[in-house]
This record gives sequence, structure tokens and C-alpha cells, in this order.
Amino acid sequence: MGYNRFDTYNYLRSLLNAMSGVSEKIFTSERPKITPDRMMDFVVVSLPVTIYDKNAYGSTYCRIELYARDSEDGFENLGRLNEMKNAAMAAFPINNDLFKAISPRLLMSGSDSHGFHCWVIQATVFIK
Repeated sequence: MGYNRFDTYNYLRSLLNAMSGVSEKIFTSERPKITPDRMMDFVVVSLPVTIYDKNAYGSTYCRIELYARDSEDGFENLGRLNEMKNAAMAAFPINNDLFKAISPRLLMSGSDSHGFHCWVIQATVFIK
């Protein structure tokens, strides 16, 4: 097994910091199993695929999941999801000492069956 030179911890922390203007609650890797009633929205940042070592740099994708609590009548909160999407997209390109994240794409996700709907942003990441 080879040495992995990639600093996943700091990549996730950097993504978390980049999304700080999207929601007050930001988690890494996966959504919390329990969401308190007062939590109206949250974000999950992750690196869900392999980081490929290209010798001079690394490449992968980041995933940013935007969750908004459904309205009282059970419908998707389109207004809040759109606000979150706009705030997240405004953070791109994300360029720091560790990596550059570019070309964000919106993927529709749907209901999580726990009272939230989710929209997903996926972006290409080049690790320096």
C-alpha cells in the first residue's frame, strides 16, 4: 500500500470554510442522522470519490449538499434552496494554498425522507 500524500482533513476544513456563508450548520462527509426541529437548513461537504495522484497534482470531485426543511404543507422549500445554491455558487472558484475547485454543477437530489429536500453541487478539484 502506497503513501497517501493528500491531506483530506484540511481539504474538508477548507470546503467547510468556503461554504460558511450558505448556512450556520455545516457538516463534513455525511448528513446528521437527527436534525432538531429548530434546524431549518444545513450543508454537507464531502470528497466522495478517490483522489487521483497525477504526480504533479491530485484530482477529484467535491460534493456540496444543500438541505432545506420542507414547508409545513410538505413541499420543497424552493426559495431557501435557491438562496443556498446562489450563495454556494458565489464561492466558486475556490482557490487556496491546498486546492482549486472549479466548474460547479447543480444536481437535483430530492427528498431525504426526513423532512428535508436536498440540492447537490458537484465541482472538479485540483489539488496542489
